[in-house]
Amino acid sequence: MKKSLMGLCAVALMALATDIAATAATIDFEADASGLQANGFSPAGHPGVHFTDTDGADLFISDFSPQSVGQGLAVFSDDASILRIDFDFLVNALSIAFGNDDPDGFAGEGDIALLTLFNGASEVGSAFTEMNLNDIMDQTVVFSGLAFNRALFSFADADGNPIDLIEIVDYIDYTPADIAAGVPEPASLTLIGAGLMGLGGIARRRKGS
Repeated sequence: MKKSLMGLCAVALMALATDIAATAATIDFEADASGLQANGFSPAGHPGVHFTDTDGADLFISDFSPQSVGQGLAVFSDDASILRIDFDFLVNALSIAFGNDDPDGFAGEGDIALLTLFNGASEVGSAFTEMNLNDIMDQTVVFSGLAFNRALFSFADADGNPIDLIEIVDYIDYTPADIAAGVPEPASLTLIGAGLMGLGGIARRRKGS
């Protein structure tokens, strides 16, 4: 009986862990059509994530290698545009790979890739990575720990002021806050509930026999 209970519990826990791991997501733009995208664009497979150019409507998907890995998303033109990412749910981990950090010398030593996070209208934090100015996608900027539903990404000077530069991003990793905290999704709760009911049924049958 103990071995059966342990086995069923292990199966339930493995299923829960698989469900949680599957919910953390990566956006790589490979399944999206190349070309101009409207503000509010959601990439394939991520309907709850929306991208916006804050200064115009110049989102563009293409293969920008080596400034992207395959297809990436660019925010044209060489202006003070900021990439805004809105989530339909709370997120507490975000990583963005970036390139195109030094075309024609627009960026200089000390300039940064800046990520600013908001929950509604309230700023919850920020993170930055100093650009290495090699014009290749080989850096990331990462934030985690506090829940947010909006992110702003830009190339900026050391004081956080946007610089006139085209941002190109790729491999955007995000984790919904409830998943990161280990709170089961409804499907997982149903699975665990069914498992517990099954264990209860086994125990009753053995007691009655």
